[in-house]
Amino acid sequence: MVRGSIDLLSSGELGSAAITVCSHPDFRAGHALLEVLYVVECSAPRGLELQRYLPPTCVRYVLDGKGEDHAARLPHDSLQGLCLAKNRKLADTVIKSQSARIKPLLQLAAERAEQAANERVAQASRVMQAELQAELERLQALARVNPNVRNEEIAQLVSRRERIAQQLQHARVRLDALRIIVMR
Repeated sequence: MVRGSIDLLSSGELGSAAITVCSHPDFRAGHALLEVLYVVECSAPRGLELQRYLPPTCVRYVLDGKGEDHAARLPHDSLQGLCLAKNRKLADTVIKSQSARIKPLLQLAAERAEQAANERVAQASRVMQAELQAELERLQALARVNPNVRNEEIAQLVSRRERIAQQLQHARVRLDALRIIVMR
């Protein structure tokens, strides 16, 4: 019940979007940024230990109106300011005024996140293949000198490698949070 409650809170929409007004020396007043957080994740049976190769990974973008990503030089802490959660009228006004800019930026961020997810999945697949191939070769070499190593063990390792590879193909990217940042 506790895990279900935590999942409900963490996967719900409440608290996953915000509008912040802040100041930063690199941006003039009225400039708007879109900060988006995506999570690359892959569900699989526990026995496969897929998180060894592809743990849930956060991908962050801070996009300006031109679609340039400033996430590397603007850490989350540097963009702290007044959150408009309590001022619903002002928040609605900001959303309406920025919606024409935000929609293409969200699409751009989704495309970039998908590309980043594909790169992470490919990297995880390479690491998994290398690790399990080395283990398979070790087990096969051991089987040649030790009759106690059964063929079933080798087949089980090959099957595990194939199941992990299949599960990695089902990795997905999920929009976790977004924030509109307006400079003052």
